[in-house]
Amino acid sequence: MSKLTKRILSISVLCGIAFFFIQALTKHQALHQVLFTTVRNGHVTPQEIDDDYSIKVYNRFIESYDPGKYYFTQKDMSRLVIYQRLIDDELRQGTFTFYNLANAIIDERVAQIHNIYPKYLNAPIDLSTQETLETDPEKRDYAKDEAELEQLWRKRVKHQVLNQYLSLVDGKMATDNETVKAQLDPSTGNIDPEIEAEARKKVKDSLDTAFKRRFDEEDDDKREVFLNALLNVFDTHTSYFPPEKKEDFDISLSGKLEGIGAVLSEKDGQINVVRVIPGSAAWRQGDLEAGDIILKVAEGNDDPVDIVGLRIRDAVRYIRGKKGTEVRLTVKKAIGEIKIVPIIRDIVIIEETYAKGTVIEHTKYKDKIGYINLPKFYRDFSDSKSRNTTDDIRKLLLQLKKSRVEGIILDLRNNEGGALRDAVDTAGLFVEKGPMVVVKGTNRGSVLRDTDRSVIYDGPLIVLINSYSASASEIVAAALQDYGRAVIVGSESSFGKGTVQTFVNLDQIFPRRSQLFKDLGSVKLTIQKFYRVNGGSTQYKGVIPDIILPDNHGALEVGEKYLDFSLPWDTTDSVAYKKWDGKQYNIDTLKQNSSVRIKNSDAFKTLVEHFGEVNKERDRTLVSLNLVTAYERREAVEKETEEYKNSIKPFPYLNFSRPKGTPKPKDDAKKESEKEFHESLSKDLHLLETIEIMHDMLDA
Repeated sequence: MSKLTKRILSISVLCGIAFFFIQALTKHQALHQVLFTTVRNGHVTPQEIDDDYSIKVYNRFIESYDPGKYYFTQKDMSRLVIYQRLIDDELRQGTFTFYNLANAIIDERVAQIHNIYPKYLNAPIDLSTQETLETDPEKRDYAKDEAELEQLWRKRVKHQVLNQYLSLVDGKMATDNETVKAQLDPSTGNIDPEIEAEARKKVKDSLDTAFKRRFDEEDDDKREVFLNALLNVFDTHTSYFPPEKKEDFDISLSGKLEGIGAVLSEKDGQINVVRVIPGSAAWRQGDLEAGDIILKVAEGNDDPVDIVGLRIRDAVRYIRGKKGTEVRLTVKKAIGEIKIVPIIRDIVIIEETYAKGTVIEHTKYKDKIGYINLPKFYRDFSDSKSRNTTDDIRKLLLQLKKSRVEGIILDLRNNEGGALRDAVDTAGLFVEKGPMVVVKGTNRGSVLRDTDRSVIYDGPLIVLINSYSASASEIVAAALQDYGRAVIVGSESSFGKGTVQTFVNLDQIFPRRSQLFKDLGSVKLTIQKFYRVNGGSTQYKGVIPDIILPDNHGALEVGEKYLDFSLPWDTTDSVAYKKWDGKQYNIDTLKQNSSVRIKNSDAFKTLVEHFGEVNKERDRTLVSLNLVTAYERREAVEKETEEYKNSIKPFPYLNFSRPKGTPKPKDDAKKESEKEFHESLSKDLHLLETIEIMHDMLDA
């Protein structure tokens, strides 16, 4: 039993956990009270359970239960809003009046809409009329009444049929028959009745499946939304895990899941791709990207299932599958393009998540630059003989030194973190012993130090980060920045996840648990925060690079600061540490030189223009339900996207070679992996500019 669990147990007794045994409790009453006690007493920033808390829970639950505003009406909201300040009272009393009322209303609306949408799909839909649908729920109010709600669904159904029609036309126009192309060309306004009928059938089948799933939901599934609303307001990472969901989480950590290999999140009723796992099936296929929204899922050639509005647990069940089977994802790209991505499911290739290194020579300057890519901080604590980040980075540094490189770039872009121990030890490879990070909870903080006086590499160093660099990677970047050991280059900031979570088994919190109350599940609880050695937190703000490069991540709103209920940035006491006494560089000069290059770079100009278009398209949430208008907008988006992709070319003046002592790959898979690695680097605009910055450092 962990120290945290013991602490919560003791506090629970003091707080009156005996309440459970004074009256006959239902399992739900017990679960709510255990969650209430566990989080309130164990969270790193406990808060009062009062009216302010109640208001936040109310808003969170309403947004989560009906994220698209497609069910509740203004009349419904007037019935629910009276409970806005009463949820805290209900928690103490063990009553669920608010939840039961919201659930009853939503069930009534689901049944109502289930009877509405078929009548709009059983007859041809006129796609020539000029009308629009606002797809962003934040830009429209709830429907005034049931009649207005029906019209909202009529438009929603029409929008789905329109998109399905265009997708079907795309497939049929992939022919050399010019007559067929002319007849089906949506820009003419011609509507093929057979394709329109097929589109309606596909939409109806998809909605029928979605509503069947809704009707089949058990109360525990619905209640999970409410439980998470109670917890998420403490901070964005604190959440409830029923037993089966905790098992899913454990599987994802093991790296042995048979699936596509993507980290997903749920926001506003949509399933978003947060990250594609290096080495996974989706990573090798290449079309799925962070920022994509998954709209539909199909098993091979079967009809796709609409997953919009599904909770992430249910959506993942459609996406997962056995190794070797095909899943087809219909995704919406950041710029608005709708694309079908076929992926053959597989087991993640762990080899691709390990650190990789290469020697880069810029033919213009004749510089030899060492490059290390670290996708995550890995270590198997159950196997002391397994590979770990620190040993692998040490080995690569020694190989690069043997290759006589003049500077090294440590690439932590898209590194979501991992083993804290390796973050501390890896940073220690570049400096003498000293503090690397402060970890602080509700009690006194602890300082994690590198105790090895040796410095494996003492030459010029750049750490490359982006908006997806999180947690442990931020610790390394922050420590090397505070020590003055490295120049940090990258996006406006790293992700900003400066918190530590642990899982608490709720069965252990409920003393003398009976058979009735077993399998209450677990809570993922934020218990500590990370602080830099200079006293500033990495939470929320992240790490601000010394030199900022323009990228497209800002258009995607990536980072802790964009998440609801993120813990704020704060400070603690700084700790004593010795600054790096090696060569220092004039950051202002490096920034100025980089700024001039970027300003004169056609590639960076194209990048900035592209994510400018991404921003504009993201804000165009009012969509046309007219075939010609919708088609022209889609064509414009696809043309801009294609032009941008075609503009990305390899830089011919970059040459790559293996570090000395690196074994030559023997099998075809590893050869192909090395080839893809070097090809991706040869097109990496941000890496190119980082090499230019390194050249300036070497010239200084």
